[in-house]
Amino acid sequence: MKYLLIIPILIFVFCSFILESTFNNTKYLHKLWTMLERDSIGYLVYNPCDGSTPKINIEGNRILTISGQLEKKEYKIKKITEPLNNNFLITCYDKMENNNSYVIFQIKLVNKTHNLYLWTCITGFGNQNNLKDTTKWIMTPSKYIYKFRKIDNPCKTEKKIEKAFLPVEYK
Repeated sequence: MKYLLIIPILIFVFCSFILESTFNNTKYLHKLWTMLERDSIGYLVYNPCDGSTPKINIEGNRILTISGQLEKKEYKIKKITEPLNNNFLITCYDKMENNNSYVIFQIKLVNKTHNLYLWTCITGFGNQNNLKDTTKWIMTPSKYIYKFRKIDNPCKTEKKIEKAFLPVEYK
């Protein structure tokens, strides 16, 4: 009889562990992400001459910050939608546009072995029906950047031309 109580508890603990360790959990999104570039050899972390490697930070369910190469942009998170087919949707407002500018981020796991995620950023004004511009990045959680090559473009005294890379290959 006591085994009948233990079995459901073990199943619950096991299932909770599995859910926590998969992409199907919004807690997984609350971290720092680093943008990757692609060349003929594969994906890499690029440190530009001017500025720094672009990153995205999700702070709780409230703020999403994009630290671009030279500038920083903050968005208020309106909603995080649970995944459908390993896709997350984060609906945001531009903090500086008084809720007049929508931004939707779609995050999709595209290569589990290499921890590659396709981030699609769709922007627009007014409401979600007016979305128009789309930008795509390949990103990885920052804790995995040690797995990728690094290319620096140092410029101690004068600005150098930034290196060119291949486009995002995933759709």
